[in-house]
Amino acid sequence: MTRVLAKDARAVAESFHLPLPLDVMTLEAKEGSLSDSFVKHICTVARSAPCAVLIAPGLYVVCPELCFVQAAQRADIVGSIKLGFEFCGTYMPDPHGVAGQRSRPPLCTPESLRDFIEKLEHKYPGTVEARKALRYVIPGSASTAETALTMLCTLPYRMGGFNLPRPELNQEVRLGHAGSRVVGRGVLKPDLLWRKEKVALEYNSKSTHGDDGQREYDDRRNNALQDKDFRYFICTTAILKDPRAFAAQIHMIARALGKRIRIQDPAAFERKHLELRAQLAPWLAPNERSGAISSRPAMTWSQ
Repeated sequence: MTRVLAKDARAVAESFHLPLPLDVMTLEAKEGSLSDSFVKHICTVARSAPCAVLIAPGLYVVCPELCFVQAAQRADIVGSIKLGFEFCGTYMPDPHGVAGQRSRPPLCTPESLRDFIEKLEHKYPGTVEARKALRYVIPGSASTAETALTMLCTLPYRMGGFNLPRPELNQEVRLGHAGSRVVGRGVLKPDLLWRKEKVALEYNSKSTHGDDGQREYDDRRNNALQDKDFRYFICTTAILKDPRAFAAQIHMIARALGKRIRIQDPAAFERKHLELRAQLAPWLAPNERSGAISSRPAMTWSQ
């Protein structure tokens, strides 16, 4: 829209229970406005790429692809990657939901993000940063914990990750007849799956795997995957929170993948790894009781 009226802004705010002033996007800067009902923003992106989504009659919002680019203008690369996982995943933050989140369909895909970025002019703010972050975004994450686990596994050493190959997230593994009978279904969806290497990693949190019924299903699932010749690993919340235990498990997974972890500067990597944990979630950073991992004996980061 090119003409914004105060009465229209007030009507929209009232209809959708939005606070004033509204932030309004327009293509032209021809009109000035002294209204305190809205703040007008000139959007040049719309000329090169669609940037609005209709979510209700008369209400458009900025598309997630543009939000990703705009967030990259201010966020560091880890924050942008996290946002990419969320947008391309099946969860969203919700203080009233289980573990502070709830499920929803993906908002976009890495492909739609890439296509949108390519349509923007190179000089548009955030484009370069968004393109760099997108290299590390993997679709399909179902939770903030899965996102953190995947980023700790796959980000490069210089960012504090263990540089494992990119897995598939929550993708189907078809079972044979015997495996299907064991678990009562024909497919399983491991959290992290390296299909070619036949390696799977599951995150088992207390909130979703704490009751006897779920533990029984976990055991059946493990047996079914082993029947398919998969190496199957389980990362609990306690392992994920403990840098030493997590590093040990990553080394086991790397061996199963046929990969060697080569860290040239263990001290520098340890600093970056702890920084990455703190950026991903406060509960992943070692607290004062556990002490700094650098002070613990026999800490091995490379093999």
